[in-house]
Amino acid sequence: MRRAFAFPFGAFALGAVVLAGCSVIVEPASDVRCEPGDGFNPCPRGLVCTVPEGETIGTCREPACTPPGAPESCNGSDDDCDGVIDEETAGITEVCNGSDDDCDGLVDEGNDADADGYNTCGTQGCDADCTPNPDLADCNDAPDDPAAPSINPGAPEQCNFVDHDCDGSAVPEDLGPLDAECAEIAPGTICNPSRGCVPADCRSERPEYQCMGDEICDTTASPPRCVLAGCTPTECAAAGQWCDPAAGECRPRLGNGVACEVDEQCQSLVCLEPGALRLPASVGSRICVSTCCTDSDCPSGEFCWDAGNGARSCLPEGFAFEVTGRSTLGSAPAGASCSSGSECRSGFCQDDQCFSPCRANEDCPDSLACSLDVRDGPDGLRVVTACASGRRSEPQSCDSSLDCTGLCCDVVRFGAVVEVRCDRDDSFIDNECVDFTWCRTDSDCGGDGCSYIGASDSGVVAVCQDPSEGQPCCNNRQCPDGVCRPQLGASGGESWLMLCAEAPTGT
Repeated sequence: MRRAFAFPFGAFALGAVVLAGCSVIVEPASDVRCEPGDGFNPCPRGLVCTVPEGETIGTCREPACTPPGAPESCNGSDDDCDGVIDEETAGITEVCNGSDDDCDGLVDEGNDADADGYNTCGTQGCDADCTPNPDLADCNDAPDDPAAPSINPGAPEQCNFVDHDCDGSAVPEDLGPLDAECAEIAPGTICNPSRGCVPADCRSERPEYQCMGDEICDTTASPPRCVLAGCTPTECAAAGQWCDPAAGECRPRLGNGVACEVDEQCQSLVCLEPGALRLPASVGSRICVSTCCTDSDCPSGEFCWDAGNGARSCLPEGFAFEVTGRSTLGSAPAGASCSSGSECRSGFCQDDQCFSPCRANEDCPDSLACSLDVRDGPDGLRVVTACASGRRSEPQSCDSSLDCTGLCCDVVRFGAVVEVRCDRDDSFIDNECVDFTWCRTDSDCGGDGCSYIGASDSGVVAVCQDPSEGQPCCNNRQCPDGVCRPQLGASGGESWLMLCAEAPTGT
């Protein structure tokens, strides 16, 4: 007597004929031929579809379990021998392995925290098992970094010190498109990836615009051009001066805050746009600046100005008072009690305490630590690293996870502000917190590198971790073969990273 069995899924074969549908009349169940489906068992309960190697059609057989009751995984087999394939795999976390771990038909989904269409696996677009392609992996998938969506293997490079297309370099092979963008934004400029759009003349750092031999850049000409003068940069540099092309003579170099045209004019060898320090344009188109870790890096009568965007420079007291708030510098060190800024060496008093910039604990007195804090000044709230004591905000700021209870010390973003605080548990790796060590340069990190993280318009943090592109610094002593200078760091914003750069030619 024949029996009718109802099979809600799959396709079955009777002899050499494949019958697809909701029901089929077959001989005993063990003789039913079957074709495996994706995520379901086409055989009667208690049987599994066994397919010989090299074939696509199998036979419903009693399962062979080794060991019995093994955990189910997404592999098209009945691992736990209950007659159902790949059950209980939904909700399994996808990992970067080119496989559909949770059996939902998608490979390595998720792993794209910034929602830019590129995951950290390099498998986007795969609809079946595939091999992760490291060339397609997103190199910045941070959900709290506003620049992250513009950084992935398919993104165009921009004119800043950021590797937008994840090819390992912030400098594209062809600068032509970026030059065109600069010319549209600011006519007469070209792209210098480390500094943004710069004048298309010999003031730029682009090799094709540099003066050759004994020529120098005559900044008195309009536009500036390379000329032969009665002096050379090399001979003037030997005397600690610069070659003035208009006079054909060596001239003394200029101090911090003085208007300049080219780096060679400055004692610091850095001539910078005031906007990099969030200073008003009224101070000049470019000024001489010298980078600093702390106030102690600055000469008498100057303070270390932390712009809160990563850039720092020594500036004369009273310079751009409407922005810096510094008028008269006192002698009280960081952490000392104060009632006004005139009592502090930094010229800045906050919450009855002298507030002084730092980049590592070694920059602070023994009783203080270098911590992230929110500076409340004339230019508004800015996140800076400063030597101060007893300054804890809610939720609690931290220097390490030892400051936190049940949480980790983590870099987080509150609106436009970057801070380091005791925060959520996604800082855990293998049930342990990942801690940060503030740093000025690689030498502060032992075997690790010093790298910038959390770069934004209102906060830049340097910690010991895998090195970023470029060597972090905060004064020229840390760059024995060059100079420390702020360089444009974030997409479309004003974050500046202080990195070692080559010294001007001839100096």
